[in-house]
Amino acid sequence: MMKNINVEITERKHIGVKIRGNGELPYYEGDTTVTPKIGESQTLETAYRSMRQNVTVERIPVGTVENPHGGYTVIIG
Repeated sequence: MMKNINVEITERKHIGVKIRGNGELPYYEGDTTVTPKIGESQTLETAYRSMRQNVTVERIPVGTVENPHGGYTVIIG
């Protein structure tokens, strides 16, 4: 749980702040590669977790096939 911290700034300076709880954040152990789903939302449960690698969002698969009318039909997903 995050605590509110009151800060008064009396002089402008660039500072770096690192706030930690009572230890390191636990590592996220779930999937780090996801392919978007058409019409559905997806959530990677990464809140309050440390990550060892980036999340990769794959492209939505798209294909085409010829149709009987001389054109192409696009298949998404």
